[in-house]
Amino acid sequence: MLLQFRRIFAFLVAAIISYVTASVKYKRIDISTAKDRLLNVDDEYGGTIFVGNKKTKYPKDLNSTILVRANKLPTSQQYSDFKTYVGFKFVRFDIPDKWPWSGTCGDYVEIYEDSMESTALTNSEYNNGLCSDLYKSKKDDYDFKTEISDTALVRFISDIAVEGTGFELAFTSYYKSSGSSCHSENGEFFCENENCIAQVLRCDKLDNCGDNSDEKNCIYEDAALDFFKEMWDLVTENYALVIAIISFSSMIFSVVLAFCVRVICQDETKRLRQRKKKQNIIVGADGKKIINPNLKAPVYRKNPGL
Repeated sequence: MLLQFRRIFAFLVAAIISYVTASVKYKRIDISTAKDRLLNVDDEYGGTIFVGNKKTKYPKDLNSTILVRANKLPTSQQYSDFKTYVGFKFVRFDIPDKWPWSGTCGDYVEIYEDSMESTALTNSEYNNGLCSDLYKSKKDDYDFKTEISDTALVRFISDIAVEGTGFELAFTSYYKSSGSSCHSENGEFFCENENCIAQVLRCDKLDNCGDNSDEKNCIYEDAALDFFKEMWDLVTENYALVIAIISFSSMIFSVVLAFCVRVICQDETKRLRQRKKKQNIIVGADGKKIINPNLKAPVYRKNPGL
């Protein structure tokens, strides 16, 4: 029991240390910082674009645009026939602001190839952008990807009625391999779908390949941190239930403690009485039990104030 307690304690300490010292390996870009302007993301192997978080709603009245350019391939001859593209995969998506009478979105994400003059990759029957149930994740491929260009434009619009907590969109610079491996095995990772991505994106907890093969057989150094975060998210997201459970447990504990104290006190009182009774009774010369004649009668003192 003591050994198990020590293990749990060591695990919690490791989680707290990891929580304090851990840092995100990839670049995270808040799209709300690009309100009413164009923000460039150049020569990045991969990262995420986000707005809001799991607990708070995103800002209202946004018109934010980010231009994402894929990392350039080396100029050597072996790469001359290849071109980089940008793939996108949503990590989190919560934009429920869809107008039921028209099917269009009040808040939405748009992804274009190259510029807004081109056709939106997120184009649907009603919108150029995504919100609510218009977004459908793809299991074995990027949710969206450029087809002819190494540049993509991401735009986010929100009106004055904000309903959701936003999104996080992973972007990846990649090229399509023509063989059974990438050209530079040291600096590149060969995905099961034959995409080639930067090796630094391996085991970063993002689906950079599109089929999640870059996250297979990974041993994450901050497993304790993940456990700590999951537990913390579980507590914060269900705080009312947690408070109710703690209150009920405290009440049960108080009742049990009071009962135990009462039983212990009764047993102790009974023992004291029995001990005193034994002290008051002695065995006479004839073998009979008699009251101890040496006992002094209790002295009652008058209150001097009376």
